[in-house]
Amino acid sequence: MNRNRIIRTDSLKSLSRFGINKAAAAIGVFDGVHRGHQKVLKTLLGIAERSHAVPVAVTFTPHPKRVLHPEMAPSLLFPEEEKIQLLARYGAQAVVTIPFTREFASLSPDHFLDQCLHSGTVRLTGVCVGQSWRFGANAAGSALDLERRAHLDHFIFEPVEEVRFGPLVVSSTEIRKAIAAGDLDGARAMLGRSYMLFGAVEHGMGLAGKLLGAPTANLHLEAGVLPPFGVYAVYAGPEDGSARDPGIVNIGIAPTIRKEEHPRPKVEVHIFNKSLDLYGKRLAVELVTRVRPEQKFDSLDALRAQIQTDIAAADRLLKGL
Repeated sequence: MNRNRIIRTDSLKSLSRFGINKAAAAIGVFDGVHRGHQKVLKTLLGIAERSHAVPVAVTFTPHPKRVLHPEMAPSLLFPEEEKIQLLARYGAQAVVTIPFTREFASLSPDHFLDQCLHSGTVRLTGVCVGQSWRFGANAAGSALDLERRAHLDHFIFEPVEEVRFGPLVVSSTEIRKAIAAGDLDGARAMLGRSYMLFGAVEHGMGLAGKLLGAPTANLHLEAGVLPPFGVYAVYAGPEDGSARDPGIVNIGIAPTIRKEEHPRPKVEVHIFNKSLDLYGKRLAVELVTRVRPEQKFDSLDALRAQIQTDIAAADRLLKGL
């Protein structure tokens, strides 16, 4: 995606340093910036327009579960930078990222709101959240607490109803489940766009180009959920969105080549008709559809032939969209 210029800071009050004197805020974790989040952000833009304020997204890092229940912490759908870029894409002009700590999480709902909403000389004109958002110690705070605070502090408050996908409430959790199950269409419907993997290109074994005739870029992921191992038709290009080209990606352990006892899954991207002088650069890979599951071949010749078949199949799939 194209990079957006956006104000970044760690509190509402510090927005004054950027010449902002009125702000409306949407609060949430915003992992994935899915259709439910997009509805919250659309509500934010409406509040900001009515109150002549700057629309601001207030979010947290790390993910609260990483602090409160690290053993249950989910894989983030996107790296932090991509989340900020997506918040900007859907209308936020500034992002306030509050460090999430155990001390912060232990605050009572009122004190939690004091921390989140303290705006100093910046006038807070409105707040919106998903209607089921919980906060404060033991998740005791709810939209009712925010509604009371809005009456006391004289700002607009709008809780936003959840978005549904069939019987499911759209959530980061449901999107993670869909991707892990290989349901890219379901993930796409809940995200409002195709799922993408982001990462820096690292050195691999160097075999794909030399032995297999299809040079690949090996992606080091900082975040993301992997679908079932296999070959996927993709669009890929620099993270800044300056180019977007068709290709294929193999996600898995490359069992024909790798002999480790417990190999780490790899994401290997082949971009059609492009040289791959990409080491150290960051790529965005849009997962479109699965071509086939990963499999082990009896020989490199058999693998080499299958790769050419995969390239042809992915090319047909992408041209048919």
